[in-house]
Amino acid sequence: MRRTWFAVAVVGLLLVGGSLLVRASGSKSGSMSMGTSSMKGDATLQPKLEALERKVCDSFKAQDFNAFKEVVASDAMSADMNGFATPDQMEPMMKDYALESYTMEDFKLIRLDKDAAVLAYTFNGKGTFKGQPMPAGPYYCSTTYVSRGGKWMSIFHQETLAASAMQSAAGETNK
Repeated sequence: MRRTWFAVAVVGLLLVGGSLLVRASGSKSGSMSMGTSSMKGDATLQPKLEALERKVCDSFKAQDFNAFKEVVASDAMSADMNGFATPDQMEPMMKDYALESYTMEDFKLIRLDKDAAVLAYTFNGKGTFKGQPMPAGPYYCSTTYVSRGGKWMSIFHQETLAASAMQSAAGETNK
C-alpha cells in the first residue's frame, strides 16, 4: 500500500554532486551539522521545516491537494515501499487515503548547504488507504528541502516502515 508523502524512513540524503560527510553535532537540540562548525540559522530553520512537514500531513488528512502543492515542488519525488511517485501521482492517492491521526517526533536537521537541508523524523499514524488499515508505524522519514527564491520547498521524501511494524502487520494479515 502506498504511504503518503509524509510518512517515514531512515535518513536518505539527496546528494547533489560530490561527497558529503555529515556527523552528529552532539547538541541536545536534535540538529546535526556538517563537519565541526554549525551552520547559522539551524535554530530557526528546523522549526520552519517541521511546520512544513506538518502542513503536508495535514493536507493529506484534509485531502487538500492545493495545500500540498504549496509545500512540495512540482519536480519533487517521493520513495516508499511501493516505489517512486511524483506530486501529480499523489493527488489521486489522496482521495483514497483517510488519515485519522498522526504524530511526528525525534526531528533531526541535516544542513547540506545554505539552500538545502534534510529533515529526518519518526512518524506514527492511524488511518486507511482504500479502506484497508495502514500499519501504525513507526515509520522513519526524511525529506530534503531546497530554498528556491527564498521559499523552502520539499524536493525529495522517503519513508521506511520499521521492521517491527512490518512483522506486526504481517501477523494481523495472517489471522
